[in-house]
Amino acid sequence: NQSFSTSSLFFSFAQSIMTGVGTGIVIALIMAYILRKLYFPTISPLLLIACAFVTYTLAENIGGNGVLGVTAFGLIFGNIGIHKKRQLQTFTKTFTNFLKIIVFILLGLIVSIPLEVGFFIKSTVLFLIYLVVRYWAVGFSFRNFDVEKTERTFMTLITAKGMDTAVMALVIGSYLLEGTTFIISEGLKPALTTIFDLSFMFIIYSVLIATIVAINAKKLLRPEKEMATKELKQKVGPIGSDMYAA
Repeated sequence: NQSFSTSSLFFSFAQSIMTGVGTGIVIALIMAYILRKLYFPTISPLLLIACAFVTYTLAENIGGNGVLGVTAFGLIFGNIGIHKKRQLQTFTKTFTNFLKIIVFILLGLIVSIPLEVGFFIKSTVLFLIYLVVRYWAVGFSFRNFDVEKTERTFMTLITAKGMDTAVMALVIGSYLLEGTTFIISEGLKPALTTIFDLSFMFIIYSVLIATIVAINAKKLLRPEKEMATKELKQKVGPIGSDMYAA
């Protein structure tokens, strides 16, 4: 029965989200309470990382989404006033780079791109459509500013996909693996597989184009704006740079 299958899929998906987010919130509140009472310079940062792993593992084992659980954990914990939070942030910045590498390694292990001409044509056409829409959106957003066409092109092409896209692609890919707690009907697997493969190709295309454009930034930007771009990246740091690129 298709309606039963659709409703079951919806409730299963909703349960996965609520369970994951709920797990993250509960563990974040417990962790915040502990660190408010006790703080050890050498142990507390490691305890924070351990709680993130515990959140992911617990959420996955009770039928929730581990990635959303860790995201909720970070959002709640990051917005609660805690003594010595800046020291914790300094430690986690270093660990963040390590986790970024792990995410892309896992993504590479899961993905299996179909080596077909039709797939590459489809992904290229969709990415070009995305760039056209982005170019129009940039022009509309900056219609009242002094922005040249070359600068609009620069903002359009600097569209490297960061961790948000990689994580969502990893979530979809994990659902497609055998033995996952999230049950997907066989009819939806081909569509999700296509979305996963296209997401991975979008990451590759955007990173390649953004790298080439960044190298040739002097040809697209006016000198004063090129300096402003460099100063902005220096101020926001590595985490802010990902958001700026996205």
